[in-house]
Amino acid sequence: MKKLFIIIAAMTMVFVSCTKDKKETPVVPTPTIAEQIVGKWLYIECDDNLVPTNGISTTSFVMEGSTLKAYISQSVDKYELWAYNQPADVQIDGNKIVVTMQKDNITTMEEYSDITVGSDDMSYTSMYTFILNGEAVEDFGPFQLRCAEVDDEYTQDIIGLWECTELTGGVTFNDDNARLEFMADGTYNYYRKDEEGVWQLIPREMNEYFVDGDFLATRWNALGERVKYESWVIASLEEGNMDWYAIRLDAEGNTFEQVMKWMKIE
Repeated sequence: MKKLFIIIAAMTMVFVSCTKDKKETPVVPTPTIAEQIVGKWLYIECDDNLVPTNGISTTSFVMEGSTLKAYISQSVDKYELWAYNQPADVQIDGNKIVVTMQKDNITTMEEYSDITVGSDDMSYTSMYTFILNGEAVEDFGPFQLRCAEVDDEYTQDIIGLWECTELTGGVTFNDDNARLEFMADGTYNYYRKDEEGVWQLIPREMNEYFVDGDFLATRWNALGERVKYESWVIASLEEGNMDWYAIRLDAEGNTFEQVMKWMKIE
């Protein structure tokens, strides 16, 4: 009997010890999908292919209280969509999210599913719909998309006068004979050097831009002409030097890279 009591007592001590240890080990809850995707995301890749820069966009997910909100920056020539930090509605159903943005007569709806969030990127399956005047005009997907998380914010740093010092990779709307003066109100001035070496302001009906993270979108037109849209990624901006990067499509649908280098004029 005494031996049995000792065995039971020993077992009780082990049980209590294990129970105590278990209580002392904190249980870390798994972050919800809403918590995981909080941040600014730059859309860069579709089905393992880099996206032409005129097709990129940024989506910022933020928690406002206990509600997940989204803000989208996007420039689309085809539909003349110009949306800077535009609020969007977010609906969550398990591991599926639907983001709906409305700007003027355009509504965009994107369904995220199979979401995987890494240390600096996010991958998901996308179904995307463009709605114009209440009617769905284009559906895209399902595609496997990848976004890079954006840490840089160049909204203020870009303000001022910049002179292009180099353009490589091909010419689209731009060449290296350019100065751009970015203002805080979202407009900019465009200058070209004449044959005498004097910088001349080129008059235009519209010169607008926005910067969201490292995503730069521009649109402009000369008097009476159709508005043109062009987007870039700001690859670096420091100590009075700025580099832009873009992937473009040529007339045959092949991709090529562009790099523009800029020097700030004080």
